[in-house]
Amino acid sequence: MPACFWILCHCPDQEPCAEHTGTGCSFLGGRFISAEDQVGDAVTRECEAALAQLDRDSQRLDQIKAQLEARKAELERDRQDLDQQAAAASTRADRQAVVNREREIERKYRNLETEVRDLVREIDNLGNASMTAMTTVSGRLLIPYSDPSGYCECYQEKLRQLARLATSITAELATLAAATAAFNAAKAAAIPKLRITFTLAAGIFLALFIILGVPQGLVVAAFIALLFAAITVIGLVIQLASRRSAMLASRKRLLALRLSYYRIQQIPTCQPVDEDDDDEEDDDDHGGDEGDHGGENGQRRLGGG
Repeated sequence: MPACFWILCHCPDQEPCAEHTGTGCSFLGGRFISAEDQVGDAVTRECEAALAQLDRDSQRLDQIKAQLEARKAELERDRQDLDQQAAAASTRADRQAVVNREREIERKYRNLETEVRDLVREIDNLGNASMTAMTTVSGRLLIPYSDPSGYCECYQEKLRQLARLATSITAELATLAAATAAFNAAKAAAIPKLRITFTLAAGIFLALFIILGVPQGLVVAAFIALLFAAITVIGLVIQLASRRSAMLASRKRLLALRLSYYRIQQIPTCQPVDEDDDDEEDDDDHGGDEGDHGGENGQRRLGGG
């Protein structure tokens, strides 16, 4: 069975290979490459680190979404409980309990706006650390790929694999553009609404409500409306986090595709045997000067295919 990376010739077990009369196929950086992930250099290490960071950022987004979902559920429970408590209040003591409950809720969520704004800033920054690696590897890709020295079926297979990856990269770029647009739209919808307040009614209205049960609209309905507004804001931020997750997932796929393209781009294919090899061997047999030939025959090509 052919031994080269492309599974089309017997390099390096047999050189020059019988299939293409070539040498150096799949030989890179002083080693034989039998798997794509064996191609390693500063670019691949940077990309691998960025992919790992994108995984961590995605996990953090999941944590943020869970935190926001819990906050939203908690607000919804408080809203429902307060609404039911106010509806059932028939005595002065009951109404005092309603006001006390509003004060508890106000203290409980006093720092909610700061919490949500901090999370929005974090959401906006997650994934940005990968952009340096994305730019680095993108600048090293040759799309479409070509090599003037390529001549064999191994080279044609390399072209086929790179062409498939180039098509996938183009498709993923479109997906990422759509995900980015959706995130920006969600951000534009959420940012102006990040004002969360729980203002109690004026003292006189609280007193009137406790004593007489009026004005219930200013004391209870208005406060419940503030709770509902906070629930809506958190819902918008959850949507923002979801849009960011889609962005990061696409960015990770794109970086992985570009890394794969770069690695395959680096793997050499067969290089033709120098036609002067036989003549040089004859010269050696007759005591010829090796310096005239540079001693370079049969060297493996270590470059990028």
